[in-house]
Amino acid sequence: MVRRRFTAPMWVFAGVLLLVGADAARAQNYGTDARRMGMGGIGERSNMAWDLVPAATPYRAIPVPLGLYQVLGDLDAFNPRSDGFNPALALSYAASPLHYGFNRGGGSLGESFILDLVNAGVDPDLNAYRGFVPQSRVSASSVVSPGFGKTLWLFDNTSTFHGVYVGAGPYLTLDTTLDFDDNLIDLLAGTTDAYVPDTSFTIDNDTGIQTALSFTGGYRLKLPLPGGGSSRDGIYLAANYTHLYGLHYEEMDLVAQMNTDSAGMLAAASPVVLDRQYSSNGRGRSIDLAVAVATGRWDFTAGVEGLGNHIDWRDLGLKRHTLDSVTSGADFVTTPLPAPSGTLRVELPLRYSGGVGFDAGAWAMGVDVAQGLDGIEFRGGLELGLGPIDIRGGGRFIRDVWHPTTGAGFNITDRFGIDVAMLGMISNLEHAREQAIAVSLRFNRPE
Repeated sequence: MVRRRFTAPMWVFAGVLLLVGADAARAQNYGTDARRMGMGGIGERSNMAWDLVPAATPYRAIPVPLGLYQVLGDLDAFNPRSDGFNPALALSYAASPLHYGFNRGGGSLGESFILDLVNAGVDPDLNAYRGFVPQSRVSASSVVSPGFGKTLWLFDNTSTFHGVYVGAGPYLTLDTTLDFDDNLIDLLAGTTDAYVPDTSFTIDNDTGIQTALSFTGGYRLKLPLPGGGSSRDGIYLAANYTHLYGLHYEEMDLVAQMNTDSAGMLAAASPVVLDRQYSSNGRGRSIDLAVAVATGRWDFTAGVEGLGNHIDWRDLGLKRHTLDSVTSGADFVTTPLPAPSGTLRVELPLRYSGGVGFDAGAWAMGVDVAQGLDGIEFRGGLELGLGPIDIRGGGRFIRDVWHPTTGAGFNITDRFGIDVAMLGMISNLEHAREQAIAVSLRFNRPE
């Protein structure tokens, strides 16, 4: 086997091209509670005020990370210096690391095309990839910001409380758009071999990535609900102010041009140009607000995330990476360009969310709706208790695609159960569906 000679621009290019076809953060399936995942993933995007509300049917979920068996057994998929490097398979692992996935890295034509492209080893006969049919435009935006912190309670008499929250954690954003030439898509989607002479096919990608550390200070408050019948009933309020310490910023503008000769085969002069603007010095902030109302076994939530969200990046640099031909097997050549002056501000749109849930013990339902980076998001599902078994079903609507979910809970004892969920995701440019199984252990608590 010939070792793949991936340079940094090559594997970054590979990762970006494949990432934009994925569900990315919202369908990464990092959830640890298979019960909720079987119900459409309700509560996957936590409302920080709802986190203060005691559960109507309290329990603790501990995930069984079956997916780590696959990930740890194939670490070469993440290593650009390894013969086993496979960005498509690595993406599938990253999209759902805790849950067992079926047919991961199934050797699709899309994977072959991307690997050949970044290896500068594209088959001059593009019909070799016929059957790989990407979307004309794929856009994705994600924010991943798992915070770790603690609330210092200043007053708590059950009916009301207030406290100060202090936390910190990583912060990652992605914003990318990938455009495939419609004529190239038509060729790849054909049922018979076709040759288009003296034509230029283009693939364009614009991607921005930010990594930062977040330092958060917040306030938590519970107010009594007029007419409330239990200590759980109340109005819960939460606010966070987050300072963002930028570690790295990448803005990548890529154009791959595939030119055909008079016979319709790829010509030697088929270049790739990747311009990278970058910085390692950023400062910014963000504000989040949320409210939850609990009355009986009903929960109502609303929130807004990202008020004033921005990072100002300084000390910018700029480089150009050029590949003379996608068929030559050569490496990228890097050329420094004059550094941009001034400060670059990167802002993200607001995310509005709301939800409603009901838990009667014998049955439960929930719905979450949001408007954010990728338009409308919906999660919803039902649960029906049938004695020793709970049956669940639901769905997620993310990035204009419906993902059905199913699940079951096996109640071994009154205090212990095992929950299993089957969920779908998309982690490829063809938008082909993949399936994964999530498992968690449930420890019920006395009400």
